[in-house]
Amino acid sequence: MANDGFKDIASGPATTIDLITPADSDLARPIRALFVTGAGAVKITTLANDVRTLTVPANYRIDCAMLRVWSTGTTSSGEMHGYI
Repeated sequence: MANDGFKDIASGPATTIDLITPADSDLARPIRALFVTGAGAVKITTLANDVRTLTVPANYRIDCAMLRVWSTGTTSSGEMHGYI
């Protein structure tokens, strides 16, 4: 996935928030952070193409730019919101 439209990720606040459904494919557009409402594991692919699995509590924000929120390996329940 080309990240050209996401080169200014570090500048300014998010401009919108999308509901994220974990899937084993890249997001429609990269996100700069993810808010997770349910506790559990969240598997992500970062903007640098690193795959990580994080165990998070409920109502937690992961401040990391990401390309994918995996369905496989994600056990967190509840909604997920991507900051764009």
